[in-house]
Amino acid sequence: MRVMLDANILLDSLILESSGLPRAGKIASEQLIQLCDNGVHQGLVAWHTLPILAYYRRRQHTAQDTATMIDTLL
Repeated sequence: MRVMLDANILLDSLILESSGLPRAGKIASEQLIQLCDNGVHQGLVAWHTLPILAYYRRRQHTAQDTATMIDTLL
């Protein structure tokens, strides 16, 4: 099944992982991404989600770390 991973799903698991901020959907978001990683579902990301992720990731990490995270996601 194809699933669209919107900015909120990705922010829950990828960006806020080291901030320690509680998010209600964090566990569900991580489970969905794990299913995509395991090949159960095909995860899709809209092109306009990538700048949003980069903006928030860059606030907590280096530019190189942000680029690596985007590359890994894609």
